[in-house]
Amino acid sequence: MTIMKDKEQPEESQPKKRKVSQGPIKEKARTMQKLVDAVGIVLRSEGYTGLTIAKIAAAAGLDRKLIYAYFGDVNNLIETYIRKRDYWANSYDDEIVPDIITQNHVSVTDGQHFLQGHFNAFLEDVEMQKMILWELSEVNPLLIEIVELREKVGEELFKYSDPYFEGTGVNMRAITAVMIGGIYYLSLHAKTNGVTICGIDVNQPDGKQAILDALAQIVAFGYEAAEKTKK
Repeated sequence: MTIMKDKEQPEESQPKKRKVSQGPIKEKARTMQKLVDAVGIVLRSEGYTGLTIAKIAAAAGLDRKLIYAYFGDVNNLIETYIRKRDYWANSYDDEIVPDIITQNHVSVTDGQHFLQGHFNAFLEDVEMQKMILWELSEVNPLLIEIVELREKVGEELFKYSDPYFEGTGVNMRAITAVMIGGIYYLSLHAKTNGVTICGIDVNQPDGKQAILDALAQIVAFGYEAAEKTKK
């Protein structure tokens, strides 16, 4: 006699998880980015004196209340914008700084690439040029905070370079300060007035390359001078 097997019961299906809509979250992020971008639009067209809530909101095509809702006030919005654009503030996203931290040392090439990168970035960034002009024009707690952020990044780098130059008579901090000042001055003059300095026009490819080469040479000279005192 054949024994009939019970039909296998189908496994109970797991209840489907409801998808959580990301719509409002994405919309908020898009709105915040529009407001941040609007800071740059106003800065390019009107300079730092135009950075008012009304003008930023108008450039974004959004209600000014959203600035308060998402950033607290206009200063926090401007700070967010600067942090996204500033070369030093964003240096940890560049591969040079993580490499320096990993190797516990700032090589000649590291120093050259970092300063050349700064020159390349600042020369082409009209908005950051206007921000530096703003920093030079008035005392502002927001701008002081950004300057202090740059200093903090610089200190992190000098922490790895100072031991190499210690006792050599080569003050690489001072040399770097002169180079950074030169980067700002050359770029601002070239983009504001279109003038040459020492016959060099950094608006032209050959002039720009001449400054890039000079930055590399100055860094190399500093390391070579320090090395000679160690022998």
